[in-house]
Amino acid sequence: MPHENPVLVRQSEQAIEIESAYWRVRHDLQRGGCISAVRILYGSNSNLLAAPSAAQVDQYREDACPAEDVRVDHSDEAVTLTIRGQMCDAAGSSAPHPLRYTHIYRYTPWSIKHTFVLDPQGACTVRHFSATRLAFSNPVTDYVWGTSDFVKAKPRYMHIVGPHYDDIFCTVPAGDDTGTLQEDGARPWSVAFIRRGLEGMQWCGDSNVYAWDELAPQRRFSLTRTGGGLELDLAPIAGDAGATLAGRVTLGWYWFLPNIRRLGRRRLYEVVVQTNPFPSTEMLDRWRERGVDLIRIHNDSDYVNSSDDYWHDGMHPPFGPEKMQRLAEFVAAVHARGMRIIPYFSGWELSPDTPLFAQHAQAWYAPSRPGGKKRYTPNSGAGVWGGLMCPDSGWGQALEHNIRAAIDELGFDGFYLDWSSPGPCFNERHRPGQHNGIDGLLDILERLRRDYPDKTIVIHSGGQLMWLFHHNLADQYVTLEEGKKQGGYTPESLEEYPVTADYMGVGSASAVPNIFHGQDRTNLYRGMVHAVLLGLPPYTYYFQAEACGYANWREEADDPRGIIGAMHSYASFDWSRYHFYSVSTGVAQSESAGVGVAVYLGDGAGILVAGNLNNEPAAPTTASVRLDKTHFGPGTVNVPVPALEGWRWTFIPFNYSDPGGK
Repeated sequence: MPHENPVLVRQSEQAIEIESAYWRVRHDLQRGGCISAVRILYGSNSNLLAAPSAAQVDQYREDACPAEDVRVDHSDEAVTLTIRGQMCDAAGSSAPHPLRYTHIYRYTPWSIKHTFVLDPQGACTVRHFSATRLAFSNPVTDYVWGTSDFVKAKPRYMHIVGPHYDDIFCTVPAGDDTGTLQEDGARPWSVAFIRRGLEGMQWCGDSNVYAWDELAPQRRFSLTRTGGGLELDLAPIAGDAGATLAGRVTLGWYWFLPNIRRLGRRRLYEVVVQTNPFPSTEMLDRWRERGVDLIRIHNDSDYVNSSDDYWHDGMHPPFGPEKMQRLAEFVAAVHARGMRIIPYFSGWELSPDTPLFAQHAQAWYAPSRPGGKKRYTPNSGAGVWGGLMCPDSGWGQALEHNIRAAIDELGFDGFYLDWSSPGPCFNERHRPGQHNGIDGLLDILERLRRDYPDKTIVIHSGGQLMWLFHHNLADQYVTLEEGKKQGGYTPESLEEYPVTADYMGVGSASAVPNIFHGQDRTNLYRGMVHAVLLGLPPYTYYFQAEACGYANWREEADDPRGIIGAMHSYASFDWSRYHFYSVSTGVAQSESAGVGVAVYLGDGAGILVAGNLNNEPAAPTTASVRLDKTHFGPGTVNVPVPALEGWRWTFIPFNYSDPGGK
């Protein structure tokens, strides 16, 4: 990944604009300094907000009076905007006991951290306190509601790790009906607003969940369909009983805006290996010839051999002296072939076999309930993968230290981080109430991204979790894990994929091959058509070739229709010269219902992706590329599509007259 551009600030009497290489945010100083516009430069470049985002206490609003005190601070890591003012009603009058506020916005290239401080100038009783209202403008295609209500949470992994957060993926109902779409008495852990395949944004609370819970027993957190789009209302005080505010209230949250590039980022073609035995040089040579450029050691378990045969989460160095020598030789062999190599780390798991666990587990562990016991993720045949540790504790610093050591001392080219999403923790050694690890995780990842701008970061977030900061900070985002391993799905149509698949539109996501498993390869070949149309280059486990119906790794590597065969085709192009528009954007449209099309666009050139969505031959057809629906427009280009065998796909380069982009 190239060095990130700095965050820039432009200030006038009326407004302050904060701009990165990917988005522009406007603070209206005549309306309390509230954010009144958010634009994704290489999405639609239109304002995503239907109204300024503001707090409200009964009839008194953050955006009803001009900002009184504005300060902008620059550092090497962030731009911090501090705005102070007074809550007023629509007529500009303050409350009998004035409600002063301080709103701090901390901008980095990857996130916007909000800290909102409400400071009543005397005790007052309020019935409704909305910490923030976020109105996302039409057209909205999808939303993700991340529930922290354990009663409503989906049962995924419940039998393993106990109560946890999970996401509800929904398509916005068609038509003009308005009304409540989601409502909880527990603060949601995240809410995302999405124009599928194009742009969007995500709200999520900071680690201090308890601060929202302590204000009142009656709370209302809701998502509503309005005439103008969707509105998120986060009210930690809501109800006739109200609550008395006798002192300062401090609440925090994040906004994540997608770092969508004008042209795409480099793709990664990854094979996952273990170290018992280490892959042979024959394997490395064959993979390199087929386009593979990244090797990942995913050696977090070994079912039959000694503890020195697998990489214990939290252990550094990961192996004993003899195996460390073999590891160094393997890293050198990968580098000699021009490929990169990264190791696996877990953001929440610490192996009980490590000295760190013996020394610190009691202080770092993450119970899912107040006073709860340690939690472990079991691994049949090898005890457990690890105990769950909270990134808001000292575990976060230990994890970061081990990642840095893997890069600086062992020569790895980056790292892969699994279990990288927030989760519930009630260990009061870390925070005085419920917290969720996002502050710790984000701090670690932003520091590592800043300090290692040219290293490879891969982040794994499964298929039922939506985290935009993963997209922003990683070179590759791994998703769609469910498959049949967890009783999940093997999608039979493009419509079955969750919005995580093609949200970014820049080809950063990667599909876990579990969803392609099946002895007759139908799932594999159909899945590969879906993958290229969604911009998802999957990785492959060399040690699970039989799960896709192959006799051995050689047969898998030589199958032109398989995963490594797709990597070989992908490797023929420099994808960093293009921006991806998936099937859901409508930028590319096929004249044949049985042939799906997506498109990569660059300066005067494009690559059409065409895939036969059925197992029967498809006749030649034509696809139209609507340049006017992109930042490369105007105009339309018609691209001939050849006949395709069942479950076959192809890349078709084409040229067009380049108007210079927007």
